[in-house]
Amino acid sequence: MTTLVVKPKTRLLGATERYLWLSDQNSPKHFVVIAKISGTTTATEWEAALLGLQERHPLLRSEIEQDSTGRPRFVTGGHAPIPLRVMQRHDDRQGEAEAERLLRDRFPATGGPMLRATLVHSPGVSDIMLCAHHSIADGVCMASLVRDWAAITGGELMEPLELSPPHDEALVRLAAAAPLAPAAAPAAALGESVLPWKDRNVTWGSPELSITSRRLPDELAGRLLDRARAERTTMHGALTAGLLLAGAPHRPKWRDRPVRVMSAVNTRRFTGLADDELLLSILFPRLSYRLPGAGQLWELARRITDDLHSTLTVGQAADSVRLLGEFVEEATVSQVADAELTASANDLLVSNLGRLAFRSDAGRLRIEAIWGPAVIVGNEDEQMVGVATLEGAIHLLHTSYSPIQGLLADCERVLTDAVRGTGRPPTAFASAS
Repeated sequence: MTTLVVKPKTRLLGATERYLWLSDQNSPKHFVVIAKISGTTTATEWEAALLGLQERHPLLRSEIEQDSTGRPRFVTGGHAPIPLRVMQRHDDRQGEAEAERLLRDRFPATGGPMLRATLVHSPGVSDIMLCAHHSIADGVCMASLVRDWAAITGGELMEPLELSPPHDEALVRLAAAAPLAPAAAPAAALGESVLPWKDRNVTWGSPELSITSRRLPDELAGRLLDRARAERTTMHGALTAGLLLAGAPHRPKWRDRPVRVMSAVNTRRFTGLADDELLLSILFPRLSYRLPGAGQLWELARRITDDLHSTLTVGQAADSVRLLGEFVEEATVSQVADAELTASANDLLVSNLGRLAFRSDAGRLRIEAIWGPAVIVGNEDEQMVGVATLEGAIHLLHTSYSPIQGLLADCERVLTDAVRGTGRPPTAFASAS
């Protein structure tokens, strides 16, 4: 790929981008996606491909700076190379340890580049990790970015992309002709005060961060999809319900009060933005549930699915970014931090990338597995699970500073029981507002 000579371009951060830029300065929101790649490579090929990746995506040649009024903006055209750490591969678990390290090293508030990379290399199999400042990307496009890196390494040629406007503009334009939904009151903490984790306001460095991965058996993944359709729900609803029911025996408070559940929702279905455009295009609705007993996964899954569908119309999405824009226009870092202790307080965050739009082949290489995202909001006792589905294979990644031990294995067991129809007869339960 030839080196591009481009004129610098600038644009202000959109509402969601600016929110996460402010939030990152209090409790870092950068995140990691991991992939296992098979095929013969050299570390030099991966390094050269990373330069090609930077040439393809404008935000990888960008930095954040503040204008004369203090508003943050992206400035493209810079060519500081993406930092790359290379190490020899010994086993399948090195990727998790390296992802933990990447999450501990925070990004500065201004400057660039806003991406870091790690290569855990062997001649035939490599683990690759990309870690991004959350203002430039979400999990969906980061998964595509991982695929791009592997594909360029594998010999594919890719054309450069243009700098896209923030997703906020597309949402507001789509909803302009329709009345906006009534603004919802800010969500309040439920049942108990929400506390930040101990290192929230200082540089990360705690050795307690835990990242664990699991791939569901292929047979279970296929049966789960069929059963979810028959039960009139979604895979996201089923997986979220499975995680809640798996975690409840380990967290008494989940049984004593409504559990706060946050989902990362891809707004590209409204805006038409492509999955491979490096851009932040998500919203984070939060809902709360009083959990049913064991064996009642499908009732809970349907409620989660119905609640998400009812809160995610184009008008409501546009209204959410409008209100967020009004808030961040004058907000300080401390005000955003305070808001996160209510509106963003969660016990469980599920970031489901859905069925990824690309295939496992990447030039002469193959993507054997992909996990992510791994991210932390910054509240006490939170459990974050990233979900990525590649050609029917479901990959789970659990991140927490106070992890529920065995959460993913227990979730697999709960889901297995659910598709087999085992468990107690269903009883009524309710979501909590």
